[in-house]
Amino acid sequence: MIEELIKNSKKKNILTKFLTLEEQKELSNVSVVFSDIGYERRRAYIYNGDISEIDFKISVIEVNYNTKFYSLSHSNVLGALMGLGIKRDCVGDIIIDKKIYIIVIFEMTSFILNNLTTIDKATVEVNEVSSSVLDDLNVSNYYEVTIITTSLRLDVIVSAVTNLSREKAKEYINLKNIKVNGIINCNIDTVIKINDLISIHRYGRTILKEIVKKTKKDKFVLLIERTK
Repeated sequence: MIEELIKNSKKKNILTKFLTLEEQKELSNVSVVFSDIGYERRRAYIYNGDISEIDFKISVIEVNYNTKFYSLSHSNVLGALMGLGIKRDCVGDIIIDKKIYIIVIFEMTSFILNNLTTIDKATVEVNEVSSSVLDDLNVSNYYEVTIITTSLRLDVIVSAVTNLSREKAKEYINLKNIKVNGIINCNIDTVIKINDLISIHRYGRTILKEIVKKTKKDKFVLLIERTK
């Protein structure tokens, strides 16, 4: 997809939909400006020659629900959007704070406002708000936790993060449910390195931050960051 965008940008300026971190890296050799709303997924404006002010056509949708009875996660929100038939690249970051904020391409705004009424089992109210509401938020959706694994293999870490058995984790990987640094990875033997980003369908994202130590039984104590 990125190669095609680069090829087409030689003929005209192009505004992409939301790109993963890995896709953004692939644009390092072209003239590009990235949107500054959110922190991970961004739209890119690929251009030739001079440019003036850029409209990235991004909307921010605020989600309100009864937090006394429900606690919604990133995967809950993304699942509800996918359930409406919305493609992943139409959605940027999903920020979980006291309220939930969804960054989307402008063209999807009305559809989401008219159709997103429930997330998981919670009834929700949605409104479009100014992107300035994000300025004072802690936009990191990650929290730190330690896990203990027998190795740094992909299947072992997926098993530890999801609480699936090793065999179930291998099946999940083989079904193309796992991305490493934005690319689908079906190789269970892949060795995960520090700062690798593992995206696990239905389980969110995990970043390996540190190998804390090895135990007496030669197991790894790992510090990871997981999405809320």
